[in-house]
Amino acid sequence: LGWTMDMGPSACVLAAALSLTPSCDVFLTPMNTQGDLDGYSLSLLQNSISARAKYDGGWLSEPLTIYALCEKWLQTGGGLGRVPGEEWKFVHQRLWSQFSAKVVDLWRAMQRLVPGEDSRSYDNLRALQDLARGKSWFQPHSVADLLEKDKEKLLALLTWGLAPGSFLAIGQSPSIYGKGPYGEFWRTTQQSAWDVADCLYWKRSQKDVQDTLNHLRDAGTVRHVESANIKEVTHEDVTDEKSKKACIVHLRRGQHDSAEAKSEFEVLYRLCSPFNGKATINNLKIVSPVHPCALNWYMPYRNCEGLKEVCLNWKSPAYSLLNTTRRWPDRCRPKRFVVASGGDYRTDYHGDTKTRVTMLRGISVLPSRDGGRQALLWFLAAGVPRDAQMTALCAPCEAPGNTLDPKHFEIRGLWMWERTLRLPNNAIITSKDLKVVNDFRQALKKMQSYQPHRLAGTWYAEDAAFRIDYLEEDGEDVKEGRHDILIISNLSARCEDVRKLYPCPGGWSLPTDGGCRLEELPHGLRYEGRVLTRTEELAILEQFNPKSLKALKEAADALMKVSKTPQRRSPWPGRLVPLWADTAMSPFDLTDIEKRLTNFCSDLQDRSDLWGFVSQEEDNNGDMEDDEVYIDTSLEKINKGYMWTLAESETFDLDNCEYLQMPENSIALPTAAVCVMCEEQGKTFSKRQLANPTHNRLCQDCILEKTAALQGNAYIKAEKSILRPPTVAQTMPKLVPAAAAQLPKVCSVCKKLLDANNSTGTQRTKPTNKRKCQACAVKPA
Repeated sequence: LGWTMDMGPSACVLAAALSLTPSCDVFLTPMNTQGDLDGYSLSLLQNSISARAKYDGGWLSEPLTIYALCEKWLQTGGGLGRVPGEEWKFVHQRLWSQFSAKVVDLWRAMQRLVPGEDSRSYDNLRALQDLARGKSWFQPHSVADLLEKDKEKLLALLTWGLAPGSFLAIGQSPSIYGKGPYGEFWRTTQQSAWDVADCLYWKRSQKDVQDTLNHLRDAGTVRHVESANIKEVTHEDVTDEKSKKACIVHLRRGQHDSAEAKSEFEVLYRLCSPFNGKATINNLKIVSPVHPCALNWYMPYRNCEGLKEVCLNWKSPAYSLLNTTRRWPDRCRPKRFVVASGGDYRTDYHGDTKTRVTMLRGISVLPSRDGGRQALLWFLAAGVPRDAQMTALCAPCEAPGNTLDPKHFEIRGLWMWERTLRLPNNAIITSKDLKVVNDFRQALKKMQSYQPHRLAGTWYAEDAAFRIDYLEEDGEDVKEGRHDILIISNLSARCEDVRKLYPCPGGWSLPTDGGCRLEELPHGLRYEGRVLTRTEELAILEQFNPKSLKALKEAADALMKVSKTPQRRSPWPGRLVPLWADTAMSPFDLTDIEKRLTNFCSDLQDRSDLWGFVSQEEDNNGDMEDDEVYIDTSLEKINKGYMWTLAESETFDLDNCEYLQMPENSIALPTAAVCVMCEEQGKTFSKRQLANPTHNRLCQDCILEKTAALQGNAYIKAEKSILRPPTVAQTMPKLVPAAAAQLPKVCSVCKKLLDANNSTGTQRTKPTNKRKCQACAVKPA
């Protein structure tokens, strides 16, 4: 796919970056068995985070970070396994050697696949291999001409290549609904005139936070936090005394130290991440701070029936992605989209709580412009969702001449993955955009289903060159089952000379005569008396039809263009229509939408009073002026059967436009939360726990049991019955009288006092009537 879009060498670099395991990262990570953050570990953590941010360049993409490193490596002379300069001392030597060798292997493999006519790609691949091996007779500035410079094109390539695997996610912050600790966090920052993005929420008392910051200041990790910038808050609704107090820490930013303060924020946010959230500094136990505006991530199931909460690796630049906005217009709530190369099901231990999470790897955050419209267009073009069954809020838009044409319509919202996603009024998806998406899907499907013919390619005679292609178009010949039809073109003719040859006994012939025009020889072909031969082994990519390759590249360029040019919504009301396709990569059936909009447009022509109509749900924009906003989640519980009935109906009552509501789902408020301790759904969760990440979410029953254990009550942690059924001793602990517990341990035969010199530990743990010293134990019974 990258070679088709003239980005073959760059696609190889991205593929090599995504092949790294266990994560798409090449930087050193502090790690020791004691979980101790000493001076070296803190320095290594700070410098590796700064290096990631530097080479990421704000794109929030793991593969693009390594891509930028590869560009820098080639500009400094390359060299397999060589880590250049003192600036790269935080790069893992083994991982970089593995990555650089993989890149060269992929470049060499692609060089064997490209067609012979594509000399430019062949020369670029050869030059990159020489640079990687240290043969730098090319100037450093030539690297920019060999690799793709447009990072947005690379993001689109990653989306089209990775999204069909269903490893994608939607991110949203629960703070936009005022849930969790955001209320007191927002009030404290407003009273202190602090910027929310410069603050952190630390679940420790003010004394513990101050001691931690003092140690970090001595190590040179933190310089932008003062004692006056630490405010303690108390949670009266929390029963655990240890968790009642928390602190809000503000990192002051001046005019000249904003970058340093941002770097300190990233380090503090990941302070204990290499040690599963808990570490020690000079025997002081610490935990990482959090931010109430952090995003929670949700990945759709493969059957497209709902979303599953997932996590991001702490090494990813998107791990600390925040959403501090307090307002969303046009019913389009703030959200971000990511694509990933895969995911790992991990079991982590945070204190006494066992956590099972799905962690994505190789992630790239897609651009957030236009409320996610660009990302949705890329997803639709890549065959997402897999079932290709969606419901759209569709409205007609004016065609040239101020008339309503059902062929000109717009999409304002989509129902997919059992969730509703809305688009802002100034960035809707038009019918023109969907036609471009269909062109891309059709071209990509043709490339995926293409079966190269053994004779396809370029053949040479003494006085001419011929191109043979396999018939790809859907026509009457294919429907009749004649799939072995060849198209032969004379490349040396002055005018176009293209013929369609059908199979016949002994070879292929024209449909008008029965004579054999093309036949196979032991070492070539005979065509109209000429002997055709190949000069070398045919490259695999040369067997594709150039017209199909050109169609895919043109469709990709058109898709990139329309994704950057949004349109405003029309003033007409809308209705529900189905948006579906036969398969995941088949073009969407736009004629079905036009059919259902025909009667709707004709009815609107006579209702000029609906011009500029605003429904009840369109007029209610989200605006959180207080610390909490009311979200009516009852509107999100829809009747799917009735929704599909409305969408599939060819008629729609215009009087129902006032009551038609399609609000966006509260994605950050999960409908099926799972407790990490009992691992059960359907339990009761507080608002604070629902706002917590997946690995820190506890139901109210587990919180009460945990609180009872901390208060000294007789409590034994519940285990799964399938793993270890509870015994009588577990449910009713055996009580030992205090007097019996203090009796001296003596031998049951000679009555000597037992100690470590005359008895074993096993004998001293036996019942009173069976304890023996070493002398009595060896005597015969």
